Amino acid sequence: MSAGWDLITGARPTSGERAGRTPLEIDARVDLTLDLNHAEAEDSLATLVAQLQRLTRMEGLLFALEVGQLVTSHFCKGSDGWERQLLQSKSYQELLGRSDLPVSRTVIHRCVGIYELCVRLDAAARWQQLTATHLRAVLGLPEEQQIRLLDAANRKKWTSRQLEREASRLRRTPRPGRGRPRHSRLRRALQNVQALSKLPQIPSDLARLSSAQRAALLELTDSLDASLVRIRRRIAQRPEMQAGLQRGKAKP
Repeated sequence: MSAGWDLITGARPTSGERAGRTPLEIDARVDLTLDLNHAEAEDSLATLVAQLQRLTRMEGLLFALEVGQLVTSHFCKGSDGWERQLLQSKSYQELLGRSDLPVSRTVIHRCVGIYELCVRLDAAARWQQLTATHLRAVLGLPEEQQIRLLDAANRKKWTSRQLEREASRLRRTPRPGRGRPRHSRLRRALQNVQALSKLPQIPSDLARLSSAQRAALLELTDSLDASLVRIRRRIAQRPEMQAGLQRGKAKP
């Protein structure tokens, strides 16, 4: 806002008022406005904390839904992207850092997640056999997995612990198309050895070596050759490899 406007009322001052106002007075009114804004924000958070305190009398899914709705309606706009908005909200971080917060920040995060799940999938009405603990178990999973697990848990009357085990199993299963597959240490080591043969500077490096250094390298490569033979033999002895070799020999 321009300094030519009254920062408290929003009205444009007259020419006489502008002429009579000193820079010190303008700075003082700016500071006053900032103090008022900070006080309003502090009062707003204090009111929110008081509302959360009253909600702690509730239990289970009703508590989670009420807390989630209260937090998202206070800090978020629209009906989606709540997690991103909360992460970017300075006021939300200030709320989580308050010493008078009646519940932990983890509980608030979970309540927001459960509320978002219920709004997105109509979970409370769709899976009436399930509790807040059931819904919490699938937070962070892809939507199709959430639906499949919650359908099964509701139909088969799983306990929350059964659902947590199934959700944990899915989290440990690599998702297709997500990043490069992890390789064993042995494979990575063999790939490093293979990469050595492709280095363009090997001939020039060898030319600078002394006789003693060349002898040491020969001894090292002999040892490496022996190790590679043993590794290959052990890999070939695996039952699945033996079956593959037999099939290969049977081909015309």
